[in-house]
Amino acid sequence: MKTNFLIGMTVVLCACVAGAESNRIGVLTDGESDFWTSVRDAMQAAAAEQQVEVDFRMSDASTVERQNALAKEMVDAGIKAFAISPVNPQEQLETLKEISGKIPVVTLMKDASDCGRAAYIARDETKVGRLLGEGVLKNLPPGMKVMVFCKNQDTPEIKARIEGMREVFKMIGTVIDSVKADQGDRMIARAAMEEVVSTRPEISALIGMEDYHGQAMIGAVKKANRARMVRIIGFGATPEEEEALKTGIVHALVVDDAAEWGALVLKTLSALAQGVKEGIPEDGFISAPLKSLQTEVGVTVKELENEMQVQAPWVSQVTPKTP
Repeated sequence: MKTNFLIGMTVVLCACVAGAESNRIGVLTDGESDFWTSVRDAMQAAAAEQQVEVDFRMSDASTVERQNALAKEMVDAGIKAFAISPVNPQEQLETLKEISGKIPVVTLMKDASDCGRAAYIARDETKVGRLLGEGVLKNLPPGMKVMVFCKNQDTPEIKARIEGMREVFKMIGTVIDSVKADQGDRMIARAAMEEVVSTRPEISALIGMEDYHGQAMIGAVKKANRARMVRIIGFGATPEEEEALKTGIVHALVVDDAAEWGALVLKTLSALAQGVKEGIPEDGFISAPLKSLQTEVGVTVKELENEMQVQAPWVSQVTPKTP
């Protein structure tokens, strides 16, 4: 009887050890940022409640060599599932293949579909476009003209965002006047925005696709003394943009939801560490959480009257008698 009891206790202890080991997961980012810090904090808070051990590292040097070294170090330390935002997916393909041959791998933000990864978590760029379009919908009457700014309009991400916006705009008659690309040059972006605001009174909203566009749009409308009247819709949120959202200079922002990102990555890795793949689509793509921030500051009647004088004689294409 004593022998059977000892055998039973050994089995229980082994099961507990195996269970504890299977709850060790790892996340490696492509650098340091406020976003990744928020994701880490959200993951660790939830992991403590779920008794999951998270090895979360933000690469101190955003190089392929440094990230590969950290990835191998984390795997050797015994994690059971691994998420990585690769610095350069193509250059790291062999390393990612090696790791995915040992444990489940999830790519974040940037994909390496040929590495054998179990899942890929990233933005649905068409959904980003829809949310940007809804930001216009909530802040402008139908039939107005808007201007879109981007880094490069030929990239798949920007094409998808514009398509998402057009889906929303079809319902309200909003017109995209044109798309201006700045190739990442902030001075070119700012100059283009200032020109539009000062010479095109019929443009009722500026839509920025890049995270550096927000500050440039704010500066352009302030310089032309048209703050709050020319609507600003942007992607990403700097402290200046968040403050401008409170005062009504910025009207809507689409941002990555860091807290929900943390919950999603934790859930996905924990399941994969346990050998559970249910809920992961066949192509492995999982749409990342997004949220839309809206200003609570409305436009006064006097401000609207002043803006109507600036815009005259331009009229709406949907309701011709309404500016």
